Amino acid sequence: MSWRTPASLVPPTIAGIPAQAVSVAVAAAMLGVSDRSIRRTIDSGDLPARKLPTGALSIRIADLDAVGVPVGPRTAMKGGAR
Repeated sequence: MSWRTPASLVPPTIAGIPAQAVSVAVAAAMLGVSDRSIRRTIDSGDLPARKLPTGALSIRIADLDAVGVPVGPRTAMKGGAR
């Protein structure tokens, strides 16, 4: 991790091996959005997730990279044409 990389953007590791999947909370921290935003993206079908036997959701890092950072209508409109 370089001094320029925020800790929330560094993929978590398990015994030094990069994790292949993360929880909703970790995914939200990595993208800088709320847990609810991640859950809405999953519910809309834009972000695949697996439900574990415990009931928790598991999101693959590769799928998270493909989605990127969601942009809300207010952010998109700010300073732009209306």
